[in-house]
Amino acid sequence: MKVDRNSLEILDRDVSLDLLSTVPFGRVAITAAAMPVILPVSFRLLDSRIVFATGAGTKLAAATAGKVLAFEADHIDASSGVAWSVCVTAIGEVVTDPATLERARGLPLQPLVAIDEPAYVQLATDVISGRRGVLAALAPPIPSGDA
Repeated sequence: MKVDRNSLEILDRDVSLDLLSTVPFGRVAITAAAMPVILPVSFRLLDSRIVFATGAGTKLAAATAGKVLAFEADHIDASSGVAWSVCVTAIGEVVTDPATLERARGLPLQPLVAIDEPAYVQLATDVISGRRGVLAALAPPIPSGDA
């Protein structure tokens, strides 16, 4: 198992994608007017791509303009204290291919607000990173080296 400088397990692509498939909500980070904006989304994986529905607004404008978006989803198991986080960076793309659009419309998305005419945005998962560990409050102390 590979670990980072914080002793968190570094997750490979397949494990990261598997974990993403277990949660329905994540966050999309966008730059709007030179300021970072982080917005919640209901998402699903479709052919290893993150897909979410959105209406007119910041997310759709960023995807339509082909901007780079960041995506993050995470989970904490309250009983074991095991937590994970997966991050993706990709150019936002509006789904336009008819077959992919039909499949996206069939995803069990749970948007936070009603969307009359949703557009579907997809993010490739080529640039993906994941970490997993135990919450600090439940983990054994790390030796400080001061003996």
